[in-house]
Amino acid sequence: MKKVLLTLSIASFGFISYSQDDLTPDEIKYRDSIAALNQSNAALVTSQNAYNAGIEAFKAGNYTGAISKFSESIAADPNFTPAYYNKIIAENKAEKYNDAIKTCDQLISMKPGYSKAYFQRGRAYQGLNNYLQAEKDYQKSIELDPKNPKSVLQFWNASFFTTRLRRCHYSVHKSD
Repeated sequence: MKKVLLTLSIASFGFISYSQDDLTPDEIKYRDSIAALNQSNAALVTSQNAYNAGIEAFKAGNYTGAISKFSESIAADPNFTPAYYNKIIAENKAEKYNDAIKTCDQLISMKPGYSKAYFQRGRAYQGLNNYLQAEKDYQKSIELDPKNPKSVLQFWNASFFTTRLRRCHYSVHKSD
């Protein structure tokens, strides 16, 4: 009986004495990669939860709350482009056009071929009565996605105002 207890004590002491310090370099590398993956997954969950809360705030007409939640989502995962896009839409709805333009610029730098970003930036410029710049962004949106009827309609709308402004400017200066 004493031999069995002694053997069990030695065996369990051997298991207990094995610690994290005894890991091989490959095991440490694997452990660290798992820890990094867990941290990354936690950031994605945080980003997605904030994004979903932003969608709910937007649906409720709380555009400022939506902007805040989409900003949280972006902070947790700076590569989550839907959060940028929805933040832009909320900024336009809240008439925060300069903020929308800045967010569009960020999104366009990440995805230069994303026609909807140009469309939303055009809406922001139009909100600021900068029809010439709006017209350019709508035109770029059409260039990237020729089948988008909203871009075509807004392009013609901005073109109409740009043409009218040019005519007004011309007639004012012509009479001088």
